[in-house]
Amino acid sequence: MKRLLTMAAMAIFVSVAAMAQIGESSSKKIETTYTTTTTTVTVDKSPSKGYSGMLEVNIGGGSAFAFGVTNVHGYQINPYIFAGAGFGVNYNLTDYYESVCLPVFADFRATVPFGNSPVAFFGDVRVGYTVISSYESDVYFSPTIGIRVGRNKAATFGLGYEYVDEESLFTFRVGFEW
Repeated sequence: MKRLLTMAAMAIFVSVAAMAQIGESSSKKIETTYTTTTTTVTVDKSPSKGYSGMLEVNIGGGSAFAFGVTNVHGYQINPYIFAGAGFGVNYNLTDYYESVCLPVFADFRATVPFGNSPVAFFGDVRVGYTVISSYESDVYFSPTIGIRVGRNKAATFGLGYEYVDEESLFTFRVGFEW
């Protein structure tokens, strides 16, 4: 009986020792796998649909020097197309005279997003009439290309051409859209 108890104790000891070694070696080989979920969020940097307004300051040069402010209100048809109307006040100075021009115009703008950046490109065309120093009127034409930074409230920076009172100007515009 002593012999049987000794053999049973040795068997238990050997099996516990063997299990400890198996547990150690298997714990070194355990790999942990994490499952993650990827969520893609698309952020549109174009203006949203609905009412939109713009206020711009422009400085021009060429055959005349001009400084002005324009205000445009209209409807953002979709994130890419805007149509509206605006008015402004421009002070023009040439070698021969100075004048104040009051342009009234239709404004059409196309906006093109630039990837996921908050920057978007735009092209703008303004067509209308201007009253020059309260005594005559002339055609007003002003295409512009530039960039806008932001979505619904944005800063704009543009380079353009302006035809007012038979004078051609290149303009730089800085504006704010809401």
